[in-house]
Amino acid sequence: MLNENNLSISSKTHMRNNFNLASIGMLIAAVGLIIVRIMFGLGWFSALPEAVYDTLGSFLIQVVIILGGGLIALIIQQRIYNNRFNQEPKTLKERFREMGFRTPRKYLIPLSFVLGILFVVMNVGVAYINNFILYILGYNFSAPAPEPTGGIWLFFLALFNTAVLPGICEEFLNRGIILRGLRDTFKDRTAIIISALLFGLMHANIEQTLYTFVGGIILALLTVKTRSIFPAMIIHFVNNGVNVFISHA
Repeated sequence: MLNENNLSISSKTHMRNNFNLASIGMLIAAVGLIIVRIMFGLGWFSALPEAVYDTLGSFLIQVVIILGGGLIALIIQQRIYNNRFNQEPKTLKERFREMGFRTPRKYLIPLSFVLGILFVVMNVGVAYINNFILYILGYNFSAPAPEPTGGIWLFFLALFNTAVLPGICEEFLNRGIILRGLRDTFKDRTAIIISALLFGLMHANIEQTLYTFVGGIILALLTVKTRSIFPAMIIHFVNNGVNVFISHA
């Protein structure tokens, strides 16, 4: 039977493994995002139709790099998780539950959709503040993208690329793997702030950094308080979905 000292050491080892997992997942995502941006910056896919171009970019970033990178890091760590203290290693299902993949209280589902609308309003306000600061600093803003055309199917494609995939993939990495690993190493307040900062920097767009940072704090805080990642996923989806709808309306 394990004594209390061994249990304590085993628990610390598991916490350190979670932090290492967060670091590996973030490293894979960062390197992958840089590679994808270089590929698109060099015009490798510029000959593709616009809808195909956007879909390919979203798939590479969200599914291959963010979701795939996080899953690869999780599976590798799970396979090399050693049994030094005669403690059964946690299954992938248990690890996912640790990251918040558990059913929240029923009232949180409809409430999350309402909070998603409020989240949009908050982001608009923070974005104005961010743009005002950049304007004062002499930042040259990028030209707005042309209005999309193509009918209802292009709208649903944009909704999938811009709202569904980020709501799942980005939350899995940021409020799942990264936040869980940081909470095992730092106090919750520090973990929330660091994860939000990484979330903002991950977008690699100075025009989005401030409101993604503030939004990341809210989503991380909500994940910690509800012990579920699903409210954050819903809010993320609603926020991006509203923006897609407005651009296509």
